[in-house]
Amino acid sequence: MSESLTLPAPLRELVARLPDGCEAYLVGGAVRDLLLGRPIVDLDLAVPSGALALARRLADGLGAAFVPLDDERGVARLVWERDGEGRIEVDVADFRAAGLEGDLRARDLTINAMALPLATPAAIIDPAGGRRDLEERVVRLLSPEVLADDPLRTLRAVRVAAQLGFRLDATSASWIAAAAPSLAAVASERVRDELWKSIVAPEPAATLRRLDELGLLPVVIPEVVPAHGLAQSPPHREDVWTHSLSVVAQAAELVALVERLAAGRPAGDADPALASALAPFAAPLAVRLAQPLAAERSARGLLLLAALFHDLGKPPTRSAGEDGRIHFYGHEQVGAQLAADRLSALRFSQAEVQHVARVARHHMRPLQLQRPTPLGARAIHRFHQATGDVAPEVCLLSLADNLSKGPERTRGAWPDFVARTAELLDAFFFRHDEVVAPPPLVRGGELVAALRAAPGPWVGRLLAVLAEAQAAGDVTTRDEAEAMARAWWREQGAAEGAS
Repeated sequence: MSESLTLPAPLRELVARLPDGCEAYLVGGAVRDLLLGRPIVDLDLAVPSGALALARRLADGLGAAFVPLDDERGVARLVWERDGEGRIEVDVADFRAAGLEGDLRARDLTINAMALPLATPAAIIDPAGGRRDLEERVVRLLSPEVLADDPLRTLRAVRVAAQLGFRLDATSASWIAAAAPSLAAVASERVRDELWKSIVAPEPAATLRRLDELGLLPVVIPEVVPAHGLAQSPPHREDVWTHSLSVVAQAAELVALVERLAAGRPAGDADPALASALAPFAAPLAVRLAQPLAAERSARGLLLLAALFHDLGKPPTRSAGEDGRIHFYGHEQVGAQLAADRLSALRFSQAEVQHVARVARHHMRPLQLQRPTPLGARAIHRFHQATGDVAPEVCLLSLADNLSKGPERTRGAWPDFVARTAELLDAFFFRHDEVVAPPPLVRGGELVAALRAAPGPWVGRLLAVLAEAQAAGDVTTRDEAEAMARAWWREQGAAEGAS
């Protein structure tokens, strides 16, 4: 190639499979990323016509799956599993206009409107000045009409700027703000995917703020609107909306700290007490945060969504005491329900919805355990019984929530709070069978037989009592567990048996 570009191995292999004389072009984000030296995961090819036949031929030659996407418009996809390199998707499409330049100008951004000829060496084709915008690090829409063609491009432009660390062109921003209401007509799944990419891009809080300023976030997550300007009492320094963004930023920094510690890198300018407390759990935390719950969406991104939603229950729960102090009683439960409803509407999986809602629901629990002395086993057990399998994320969100309250956190009770949170993490990762969920000394069916009672909800309640006693060290043998069960039944059996 005259551009002296080094093509990645999958693209070289794809080019080698092209039929002789085939006029094919690499287009879109792949050309942009090739010029930027970024990894290329997905490829887009454009051809004058015959995309479906070419895609099928390439799929057969590469051993990839062939997926027709739009027979009428001539669009197909290859799903290519490469040994040791994961999945690559290759979209092959007929020109969207009469010629290549028309096809490129029908795209969204100047930096995505470039083409690299594949069949013969030639210069990159750049009718809209995409290379100049790459050099100037700017994201620029091709025209306002591209937003009318697909309103999702309003979100995509902001997301691409966030991913690349570019600025959004001012004129493009004005077009996006004007087109923001049309985003409501876009399919929820498509909106979800762009929102997700924005959340996991660098600087998620800044991206959310930009989406809000352009009127996009109120369309996607209208629950943010009442949080704007809603004052809070000390120790909060910010209104609910600004605080929510601060917590997103702090959560992202916490995740970055965990990843640095897990990789054995220095903690940087992180709070020393916090870095020291998290270091023992960094490796399992990093693995956990990288795991997807659905569709390759990681727990890391879900934590940031929980940070966004954690206080959005405050507007409907606001009250003021006689002393003028502002209260938000029950906001965590309301916020959790708001999160569940909105994420369900955006077509997140039920596992993701419940994960985010539970993290938001319990984000205040670690702070409620703040004290100058170590936690007892019973308190730790009760915390984990309440939070279940989202306990680590609850701990991280609570830390981020308190970090957002300002530098005064490093004085007073902050070191104690960090130490108590570390005890909760220690129990989850290293003392799970001892404190969090001890293997039962006696089973439910055995309790029914020993107490000669009919099965019922009381069995679960009694098992929970025995588990807490076991975690606290009050019972250590089967005989002791059975004795406690009989004593419990004598005291509460009649009422429990009838319930």
